Amino acid sequence: MKIFQIEANDIVPCKGRILISSPFLMDYNFSRSVILLVQHSDDGSMGIVINKGLIYNITLNDIFPDIKSKVKIPLFKGGPLARNSLFYIHKLDFIHNAIPLGDGVFINGDFNDIMNYIDRDDYNQNNIKFFCGYASWQIGQLQREINENSWIVSSSNRELIFDDKPNDIWGISLDSLGGKYSIWAKYPKYPILN
Repeated sequence: MKIFQIEANDIVPCKGRILISSPFLMDYNFSRSVILLVQHSDDGSMGIVINKGLIYNITLNDIFPDIKSKVKIPLFKGGPLARNSLFYIHKLDFIHNAIPLGDGVFINGDFNDIMNYIDRDDYNQNNIKFFCGYASWQIGQLQREINENSWIVSSSNRELIFDDKPNDIWGISLDSLGGKYSIWAKYPKYPILN
């Protein structure tokens, strides 16, 4: 029966790793979430939820109508805080002032460089994702939540971050850890409906 008990692993959280929510975490903002940590220090932690769409299908083109690209660029819900703030995670090493997160993944950087890239003929939507808002934890809060088995820490998977099917990221992330985590990945979101 121990296989059905949720327990976090021993991987230490740090910038560039991901947090996978426990299947039993019922918090509206974080149920079945995968969060890319962009900061983790003695002062607290910050991350971007990488697998949640916005309720309304708002695109970057709606916010910046001067974008010349005909491609509709989706926006994702990066977290419950500062939803009027735009963050972008990308694989573009030529963006000035971008912050490296490891494995060739970056966050933010010069927005003019980003806009120029979007308008280029070789623009590839699989190289960048845009998010409104972020998640954060105060000093010691994230470690307490990990100790309470609300989060499983994992190494990030660059291709998974940019997956074009965000609803699959949570299950794939858990399943990739193998063993009991693969069983948890199949746990129904609403078991009472089974």
